Amino acid sequence: VSFHQGCYRMVDTAFQGSPLFHKALKEAFEAVVNFRINDVTVGELLAERFNSLLKKGGASKTMSSASLTEEISRIVALFCYLAEKDQFAEFFRADLAQRLLENRSNSMEMEKMVIGKLKYACGAQYTSKLEGMLTDARAAAETSKKFSAYLAANQTKRIGPPLLTDQGGEFHARILTSGFWPALPEEHLGLSRSVTATLGEFERYYEKKFGQRRLKWIHSLASVTISTKIKGKQYEFLVNGFQAAVLLALNDHAHGLTIEALTKQTLLPPNVIKRVLLSLVVRSKLLLKKPKKDYKLTDVIMPNSSFSSAQRRLRVPSHKASKDAKTLSRKKTMTAISEDRKGAIEAGIVRVLKARKTMTHRELIMEVSSLMMSRNHFKPDPRQIKQRIESLMSRDYLDRDPNSSETYRFLG
Repeated sequence: VSFHQGCYRMVDTAFQGSPLFHKALKEAFEAVVNFRINDVTVGELLAERFNSLLKKGGASKTMSSASLTEEISRIVALFCYLAEKDQFAEFFRADLAQRLLENRSNSMEMEKMVIGKLKYACGAQYTSKLEGMLTDARAAAETSKKFSAYLAANQTKRIGPPLLTDQGGEFHARILTSGFWPALPEEHLGLSRSVTATLGEFERYYEKKFGQRRLKWIHSLASVTISTKIKGKQYEFLVNGFQAAVLLALNDHAHGLTIEALTKQTLLPPNVIKRVLLSLVVRSKLLLKKPKKDYKLTDVIMPNSSFSSAQRRLRVPSHKASKDAKTLSRKKTMTAISEDRKGAIEAGIVRVLKARKTMTHRELIMEVSSLMMSRNHFKPDPRQIKQRIESLMSRDYLDRDPNSSETYRFLG
């Protein structure tokens, strides 16, 4: 980023902004920025840099607002040289989702500014999902306020087990529009009666308000504050949904439960509950494990009655995904990008041939490549286009001209 800024300044000053040198600078940086390093693209690295600048406690913590704005502008200038902007968008979207859902964004205004710069560079369609995510994040407070009003108005009509709000607790739901956010797996979790009742009440409220929209709960992204007394001292523990499920499962079992019993009660997969227990037993020491060595399903997990801390409000570290899981997540993102590109190329081929009716192979490759770069923000390999042509031919969308094997016809 700094090197590009220096080169740009040199062209503007020493070469007096010569168009010839600006063209040479553009071509040179296009070659550098689109060069792969050990299968890692510059698009990924730029997304990581944005994430570092925009998250709390990141690289921007020692920067002034003006310095941060200038650094963002420099990165966007480098971003403009990218040929595979669709790939950058997917990694940026994944990082943005993490910042918003974990409340780790340094500033919503700064997020909006970055997305605005990307929108100016690539158009409204490119940033529509990112803008939708910010809209969802801003709407969360209003959703909670309306649900609280609904509960107050229907309190006397409600039957069944008490809700969290009836027991002095608070409940806030964040609605994520599935088309905007990265794909998230549906999760099953053993919850207390009051939590289950609260979720059910919110689903009824949401159905009355929006009709047949289906809600899918992502418990691992929940943020839970648990208040408790240990040795006469009041504490508040900030945990995620999985950690809360384990802690609440042990609430009525002072002598503990085996890992096997905890797994059955919480419905957490064995590999997940192992990581959750690692955060609660080893990292935060809220729980104890007997025996301490090894890890067996018959080991007993119990509350740590001797827990002590100078802080009254503690954030329990989340269980981190393993390096293998992160590699798998990256692989899934790359696979999703590849599948999206297949659909985009096929749509482009049909669009072009439908308008032109017949085209030579060379003309079709050139027109589709141009369309993908302008509309879908990536430069397809000619081999990819050829594969999609063959796929469309097998499905009778087009065929070869019987008088010329190099010419394709649209079958409308």
